[in-house]
Amino acid sequence: MSERMPGRRAPFDASSPFPVMQVDRSGSIARANPAAQAAFGLSPESPGLLSEVLPDAGRLNVPDCIASGAERVFCARIGGRRWQLTLIGHPGQGAGQIYAHDISPYEDMTREMAQIREAHQRQQKELMCVYGLAEAICVRETAQEICRDVVRLLPGAWRYPEYARGRIVLDGEEYVSQPFEMTRWGQSAVIMAEGAARGMVQVFYTRDCRHSGEEGPFLPEERQLLDAVARTLGEAIARRGAEADNRAKALILAQERNRLETILNSMGEGVVVTDSRTRVVMMNPAMGALLGLAPETCAGKDFLALMPDKAFRAVWRKTGADQGDFAKERVILGHPEPRMCWATRSCIHNMGAGETWHVTIFQDVTRELEIDQMKSDFVAAVSHELRTPMTSIKGFVKTLLGKPNVKPELRERFLTIMDEEADRLIMLIEELLLIARIESGKVMLERGPVALDELAQCAVATLTHVAEGKKLRLTIHTENPLPRVYGDAKRLHTVLHNLVENAIKFTPEGGWVRGRIFGQGAGVVIEVADNGVGIPKEAQGRIFDRFYRVHREGEVVSGTGLGLFIVREMVRLHDGRVEVESEPGQGSTFRVYVPAGAGAASE
Repeated sequence: MSERMPGRRAPFDASSPFPVMQVDRSGSIARANPAAQAAFGLSPESPGLLSEVLPDAGRLNVPDCIASGAERVFCARIGGRRWQLTLIGHPGQGAGQIYAHDISPYEDMTREMAQIREAHQRQQKELMCVYGLAEAICVRETAQEICRDVVRLLPGAWRYPEYARGRIVLDGEEYVSQPFEMTRWGQSAVIMAEGAARGMVQVFYTRDCRHSGEEGPFLPEERQLLDAVARTLGEAIARRGAEADNRAKALILAQERNRLETILNSMGEGVVVTDSRTRVVMMNPAMGALLGLAPETCAGKDFLALMPDKAFRAVWRKTGADQGDFAKERVILGHPEPRMCWATRSCIHNMGAGETWHVTIFQDVTRELEIDQMKSDFVAAVSHELRTPMTSIKGFVKTLLGKPNVKPELRERFLTIMDEEADRLIMLIEELLLIARIESGKVMLERGPVALDELAQCAVATLTHVAEGKKLRLTIHTENPLPRVYGDAKRLHTVLHNLVENAIKFTPEGGWVRGRIFGQGAGVVIEVADNGVGIPKEAQGRIFDRFYRVHREGEVVSGTGLGLFIVREMVRLHDGRVEVESEPGQGSTFRVYVPAGAGAASE
């Protein structure tokens, strides 16, 4: 028995064609792959004790091997077969793995060579042939290479090597020793592999080498040696074929596994595979991201212990009792920000040791639910924005119809208010139509030179009464000269108007809103700042989304959540960009960068 300290080996290989057993410190066999079950008569459900398989297992000192992580190699006879067993301790797992290799065929060959050596001490050259054959089998990769090596060894193993010539025929290919001559003094042995004749091994003498009174020219021992060479070649060829098949199968399995892992890793949905005891077998990165964990650290852990949602764990246990599936179960995941997911579980029967595994897919629907909520808020906001001016208009119309002799100054005031409310309706409808054109890609720009100072004056004139209604100081300063901007004046006015109106809306009474238009590099910057309520950090990346509105507790602000979305899209059509800086309670600053000249986006 030998011992060394190796590196870590691969996890337990249930599909290995060779027997593999996992033992714990007490000497109990925790797991055994199908090859071990068949070789040692183990039960899949209860493999039993190592001492039942290996009577002298005590000399291995399994607990010490596991604790030290050592590797021990020893040989033992089990069930009439000679086995080479390798015990590897895994301290982290508290277990060891035993890899078994049936060395009985090699022992048979060694026994046969020993008998030849003992019976014919003078025929060391025969042993050299056998050893050469064994070396060729161990070292060479293909049957052709083995045949080329062995055919050169054959003449030297015979009684008269100077007259002996070797020849091997395998699968229609011929391999001969040099020089070669085929004569009437020859012997042949058939190479059998997997029950079929694949070729032959031949030895010829170039002359009758018998001395007076001798048998031959070939001795019975040489006949046995020739048969042994042919038989060993057949076994080696059969093993090479089996090994090639195993390698091909292992390669196919590895490719399939890699393909599956690639597919799982590229999926946006979280996917986890669990065994019958809810231990994690496989987890893709998307699932790890939802849990805030590295997928590789979750392998072998209890999946339910990783799930924070108690209601989901209850559903899992309830359906798991009868191995049932479920679809679109609500579960809250996410780290550090909670995410709403739909979970769908499916059973996979007859997996390892006949177990039933589960594949569970977690679809993150947080964004979809948020969009649904924003749409609901938008519908409510639009309904309110439509109802308010319509109610006002209807009230004044009813008053004027019911009192046709109303004073002229009062009539003019009522009509002025109705006109303003109608303008509000028209503006809202135009915003909705603009959104529809933006989403369909049908917004066309009417390009031309833009006088930004005139746009600033127009915005101030339009919104001054709104600012004065909240006792705000509204100013827009335009630097001169400005770089020439080539764009759509109406759309850029919408950008400036929406930014100023938004600043007024979210600035408390007595505050200020300051605009500034100035040149910067090869473009123009439109800046609107205020000392209003500010925008939370987590919302700054979403305020330009359609329908999105920052919800503040106890605050009700009119609007549809479309103003900043329109700003972003109009700026994008001008090859520009928009940025925001804000601190809650400290106000906000919006900056729009518009390139100068005619290098705008294509229409």
